[in-house]
Amino acid sequence: MFDESNYFIKTTYDKEKLLNYGFVLKDGYYSYKASFSDKNLSFIINIGLNKIQTTVYDNLNNCEYLLFKIKNTLGDYNVKIKNEYDAFLKDIKEKCFVKQLFKEIITNQLIDYALKRYPIKLDYPFESDICVLRSLINQKWIGIIMLIQAKKLLKNKDETLIEIINLKVAPEIKDWLLKKDNIYPSYHMNKKYWISVILNNNIDLELLKFLLDESYQEVNKNR
Repeated sequence: MFDESNYFIKTTYDKEKLLNYGFVLKDGYYSYKASFSDKNLSFIINIGLNKIQTTVYDNLNNCEYLLFKIKNTLGDYNVKIKNEYDAFLKDIKEKCFVKQLFKEIITNQLIDYALKRYPIKLDYPFESDICVLRSLINQKWIGIIMLIQAKKLLKNKDETLIEIINLKVAPEIKDWLLKKDNIYPSYHMNKKYWISVILNNNIDLELLKFLLDESYQEVNKNR
C-alpha cells in the first residue's frame, strides 16, 4: 500500500465528483477499483479526509504487486505498469479534485478568516511553499505558512510533509500554549516570541483564530 497524499497536495476532493467517477463510500473512505491492461493486476485507491492510499493487487497470486515502485527496476513490463498507475492518479486528480491554496483544509479556512478580518495580503517572498501573511499597514509578518518535513519540527526521522504556521505570541502565554497538542517552539524563527503550529485535523479552528488574532496584535502593538 502506498501513501499518495503528497501527489494531491493543494487540492481537495469533490464528493459528488468522486461518486460520479465510480467511487463507493465505505467506512469513511471513498474507494475505487480498476483493472490494468494486464487484467491480472488491479488498481485500488482509498481516499479519506487526510490520507490517500493506493494498492496494486496481483489477482493471480493474491498479493500486492510492488516491483513497479522500486527504483531502477528493469523491464518494459514494470515501466508500462508504472505509466498506467500514474495515468490512473492523474485522471482522478483532474476529474475529482479541485485546487486550493494550501495543503490542509483547516489552513484554507484560517486564511479565509484572516483575509476577511484583517488588512493583510498573502506574499511569497522566497518560494511557492512558503507563504507570508503580511500586514498592509506596516508590511510586517503576521504569520508564515510552510511545508516542511515533519522531522525538522518534531526532531525525529519522519520525512512526511506537514503544513505549519508560525505565529507571534506574548511571552507570558507561550509556555501555556506549548502544553497543547500540535504547538511547538518556532521552526526557523525566534523561539522567544514565535511558535509553530501543525495544521491538520488535530487542531481546533477556533484556537487557530485566537492565535492569529494574538499574532496580529503582537505585531502591531507598537505601531
